[in-house]
Amino acid sequence: MSKKIIALFLAAVLAFSCVIIVTAAGTPTIKVLTATAAPGETVTLDVQIQNNPGINTFALGFKYDTSRLSLKDVRVESALGGQYSYGTRVVWLNDANSTYNGKILTLTFDVLDSAKEGDASVSVTYSAGDISDYDENDVNFSLVSGKVMVKKATSERGTISVSSASADIGTEFYIDVFMNKNPGIATFSFGFEYDKSVLSLEEVEVNQELGGQFAYGKKAVWTGNADTLYTGKVLTLKFKVLESATEGDTTVKVVYSTGDISNYDEEDVDFDITPGVVTVKKEASLERISVKTKPSKINYFVNERLDTTGLSLYAVYSNGTTETVTAGYSCSPTVLTSAGTQKITVSYYGKTTSFNVNVSDITSETPAITVENVTAHAGDEISVKIYVKNNPGFMYMKVRMYYDPNVLEYIGAENGTVSTDAFEIGAKTGTLMEAFLWSTSADATGDGLLVTVKFKVAENAEAGDYAVEARLVEAYNYNEDEVDFVGVSGTVNVVDFTYGDVNGDGKINGRDVVKLAKYLAAYDELTGTSSVTVSPGADANGDGKINGRDIVKLRKYLANYDESTGQSSVVLGPSK
Repeated sequence: MSKKIIALFLAAVLAFSCVIIVTAAGTPTIKVLTATAAPGETVTLDVQIQNNPGINTFALGFKYDTSRLSLKDVRVESALGGQYSYGTRVVWLNDANSTYNGKILTLTFDVLDSAKEGDASVSVTYSAGDISDYDENDVNFSLVSGKVMVKKATSERGTISVSSASADIGTEFYIDVFMNKNPGIATFSFGFEYDKSVLSLEEVEVNQELGGQFAYGKKAVWTGNADTLYTGKVLTLKFKVLESATEGDTTVKVVYSTGDISNYDEEDVDFDITPGVVTVKKEASLERISVKTKPSKINYFVNERLDTTGLSLYAVYSNGTTETVTAGYSCSPTVLTSAGTQKITVSYYGKTTSFNVNVSDITSETPAITVENVTAHAGDEISVKIYVKNNPGFMYMKVRMYYDPNVLEYIGAENGTVSTDAFEIGAKTGTLMEAFLWSTSADATGDGLLVTVKFKVAENAEAGDYAVEARLVEAYNYNEDEVDFVGVSGTVNVVDFTYGDVNGDGKINGRDVVKLAKYLAAYDELTGTSSVTVSPGADANGDGKINGRDIVKLRKYLANYDESTGQSSVVLGPSK
């Protein structure tokens, strides 16, 4: 992959990132660990990050003793997340700031055959600008070097080593088994020694590069057709950390007995065994949250919908780390129905906090954009009218709509009568319309219909009320003064019945009047029940009650029914 392509890829990732700021206590440190190996062996070194204050990217180089070591591979730990590439340096990029602490890299070195006994230093390097957060601020780290302690070369014995790993309680993980300094073998039979109160061995897989035949039961048994001098990874072990495990280090070791490893001449071949270390961790749990920054908007009118723009939370975890949360939380209530100081409860992964907003009554003079209430059935195409009331005059207005896209599908819009020119419809994006625009040559000052929005109700929509909101983004008059409007949400009430269909036969006619009269005649005021059963459509006027008003409403509907159009001038159901 060329540098240009990598740069473009990283830029694209940045464009869609969310900002998460993370803090951690202590000195930020990148530390290279230590390992032991002999000439001719392959060895891995872990690189850890500690006290990470929150980073979005890093570019790290490597400095090591080239007289003893050759860097073979660099792998980024999967738990770190993000994307990475490796050439002369390893470049990592995340879609937001990460406060991850622990192993970030695995460096694989070949110890040169000519390597002298002693310590071969290994360190990471970086320059100004190589490590930064999402806001492009440099983040400085203290660097701690590691080393490979090169043992005295032995010609008669190879080594079998198990890699190390870290894993959370209840999770699965993989470690590898390496064979180095192989003098030539035709078969091996390995057992595995580990703490069965901590780990469960789930799978054993052979590296296909080894060739030969492989089987695993109680032991891992491999057989070749001739002696192989293969050096490198031979097995991959899949473990699960038991739910009953406790935090700490535990070892995994390859074991074998006399006769388990031999060459084609049936001679025993001995290997030195190096165990691996598994660090068992308990996944950090969320302990508490608090409001870090309140939303930008804290003053509302009755029936306005809560706007959480600018809200962030401060989260504290059981391992001492903290996080600034800007998404993924929920707030209740979402519609502010009562005047006065109203408490807003914020929930995030089972923890709650709160903040207050101020809610004022809408007066007869309050400029408002109101969404009408509409009753519909699943599968209906409906028109939702949006009105302006107490209009102080606007020359430019931008309104954005919010609705549930799982229930309502936007199919179009028609301009109203308040501002009849320069009407534009933006693109539909998820749950909002981006956006309706009006731009006139003079202030539009009248009240009335602003826009009619058409939706299709989903065929599988369940009965219930679904909010539709027209939220003012901005508005200005001819004098360039900002004009404010209260947004009053409406609802689409999806019903599974027809208002006025008393007997539930799908029609509205004289039979329904008769049925409703029978219901009311048999109604017992003491029990609040009637011996005559009716459908919910018996509430012809939609006021939540079934009484004489519904008979009056139903008769008016039938008296004004036009057979030629199949419609009545009297509308059943709740008043618009």
